[in-house]
Amino acid sequence: MFKTIYKKIASSLSIALAAIAFSFSMNANAAFPDDLNSGVVFIEEGIVPGTGAFVASFAQTATLDARITGGNVIMEYDKKNTWPLGSGQIGTTNLNCCVANAWAFIEVDGVWYGGTWEFLRNGQTGKLLSALTGPKHLRLPPLQNYVARNGDVIGLMVAGITRAGLQFNNVRERSNIVFYRVGGGVVDPSELGFTTEEPAADSQATKVPLAPIIELIDD
Repeated sequence: MFKTIYKKIASSLSIALAAIAFSFSMNANAAFPDDLNSGVVFIEEGIVPGTGAFVASFAQTATLDARITGGNVIMEYDKKNTWPLGSGQIGTTNLNCCVANAWAFIEVDGVWYGGTWEFLRNGQTGKLLSALTGPKHLRLPPLQNYVARNGDVIGLMVAGITRAGLQFNNVRERSNIVFYRVGGGVVDPSELGFTTEEPAADSQATKVPLAPIIELIDD
């Protein structure tokens, strides 16, 4: 009898632990896009180590309204005329007229990857969709060969300058992330499995049924 009870308890505990693990997994996956410290891989690390943690520390001060239309990516944000100008030069790009980098977040095999793909001048909000591609713009794996296609969901963000060197940073601020489906429209983060709220402690989503254990008393 005790062997039977032991097996039932072990089985019940396995189910409970699996449910708890699943709950924690869901919460971890939900950390991005609200929390850039988890749930996203920064491809920029391959060029400038430390970029991910640096950008993740930025305060979200800007409000972004983004869309993709007519072959253009429009990133209308309220800090376009207030963030300070950069300084220095990266390649042929003079940073003295730039205030931000455009960021893209793209899912590959269930993992979200983020990287810069353009500079934005003071007051500028538009870029060609054809520039949101690799290898020149999204330069590193697994996005180095990426080409935006209808149906793709792209996370868009603007942030202070970090491309090609943290020493060029002008402001430690960023916008929210807007997910947009190419050829479609804005995608709510919940449709992608993200949530902005932690489930309540006594919610059905996190409750582990104890009935199988309690019923052992009746055996």
